[in-house]
Amino acid sequence: MREIDFYGLPSVPHPNAAVWQYRAQAAARSVFDTLPDNNAAMHLGGLIGLSADHVIGVARDCPNAEAFAMRVVPSAPEPASIIPLDEAELALAALERNLYEQAA
Repeated sequence: MREIDFYGLPSVPHPNAAVWQYRAQAAARSVFDTLPDNNAAMHLGGLIGLSADHVIGVARDCPNAEAFAMRVVPSAPEPASIIPLDEAELALAALERNLYEQAA
């Protein structure tokens, strides 16, 4: 608390970067069992910025879908903006509200 009093709130990456990465990892896990299907590899590659051959090559070296997702999905394509913690909390709450609305 003393640090916050002295330095203010810490800055953190915008939550959208993590959302992009988690969604891309979910997509990678979902196609793992279909590879080396070229259409699935092209679709995933388009999402994450890799060629179909690269996606298939990574899948060949992975024992399961989780390992594949962690290895093939890069960090978010754009550097995450660094924002104050209170702004990040608001952005996270907005993302959560949006998910609830989509589920309803």
